[in-house]
Amino acid sequence: MPVRSVAGTDLAYALVIFDEKGNERPEPDGSLLSETIAQRVADPTRPITDVFFTAHGWQGDVPAAIAQFDRWIAAMAAQEADRATAAQRPGGFAPLIVGLHWPSLPFGDENAPAGAPALLSGGGGAAVSQAEVDAWAARIADTPRARAAIRTVLEAAQQESGAAAPSPALLDAYAALFAESGLAARGSAAAPGADQEGFDPAAIIAQSGAAGAARPATRLLGIGDTIGGLFLSPMRQLSFWKMKDRAREFGETGAHTLL
Repeated sequence: MPVRSVAGTDLAYALVIFDEKGNERPEPDGSLLSETIAQRVADPTRPITDVFFTAHGWQGDVPAAIAQFDRWIAAMAAQEADRATAAQRPGGFAPLIVGLHWPSLPFGDENAPAGAPALLSGGGGAAVSQAEVDAWAARIADTPRARAAIRTVLEAAQQESGAAAPSPALLDAYAALFAESGLAARGSAAAPGADQEGFDPAAIIAQSGAAGAARPATRLLGIGDTIGGLFLSPMRQLSFWKMKDRAREFGETGAHTLL
């Protein structure tokens, strides 16, 4: 999507989409939109007076980013008095608007192939599917050891749904998954993604159970707070920290390079 026009306005923006590693995703023809943007800024025949960057935060997939950017830029377009004042400056007002998207919604829509699961359940007794393992691996860690741990966690969430506490096998799987995630627990002064105080799956499950008992059943990231869902709560928490780490990586790599 090289340029998106905002309905009802005379403004448009370039939507630059990055992957989970902070790499810009190429356009269908193989080109990079960032290169097109750089050429446009450098074109002396069509001077740009102002460059605006807009970026979303946590819980944003591609459709959410587009909806948010469309609203923000429409609000900007509606500031007619401010735009008229800007147009009176030497050189006028010829803006270039760039929207930056990074995948920050676990299980969000990043142009996944049709038929991909939209929801991962925390129970029901069905065999754990490869698609479920694939989805969690894409959000936390995609290594053979991580995949094995994810499958163990998903299976335990089903098979141990009546247990009062997680089994040693489940806790071992979580330890392996945390090691493979690339995350760390160095305290609040550490870099984003490493700034948690610790990762204790048993404590997370216990705290989630206590919190769930005090409120009606809710759904988080598509997983209900059933007993089986409680055993998945450490993996949900890992996905949050992974998104935070991803924000840091995106900011330090793709976004920094484009700026």
